[in-house]
Amino acid sequence: MTSDNNIIKVLDLLCDPKACYVLDRIYEAHDNGAEGYVIANQANLSPARFYRLMSSLREQSLIEKRKQRYFITLFGSTVYSAKRIVQKALDNYYRLKVIDSLKEQREISVTELNELIGIFIEDYQLKDILIKHRAQNQESSQ
Repeated sequence: MTSDNNIIKVLDLLCDPKACYVLDRIYEAHDNGAEGYVIANQANLSPARFYRLMSSLREQSLIEKRKQRYFITLFGSTVYSAKRIVQKALDNYYRLKVIDSLKEQREISVTELNELIGIFIEDYQLKDILIKHRAQNQESSQ
């Protein structure tokens, strides 16, 4: 599952709003799993489209089917979490641009940058990523 082709297939699925919707529903179902007909109706999918989509999600190991229910796999949970982080970054796009702009205008210390991140970014997961990234860049440049 490491080839570039598989990465492209997974990313292609994440570009499909219906696939994201289905993945969301299955993720939210947790250990109970999600019934196919319920997902198909909620997503307004034809039987043929539903089958193709579920087949693609299963082929990429994002979901699995057990006893007529669909469950998210560990790989699927990981991909779903990455999708959520990307969405958080998009939600904070302009705030991130402001921080980049301030960083470019003058030399900012790690402490000042962390303070800016703390002020502009509300999501703790995104803050953590940004602060760790900055710390790693600082270490590698020394």
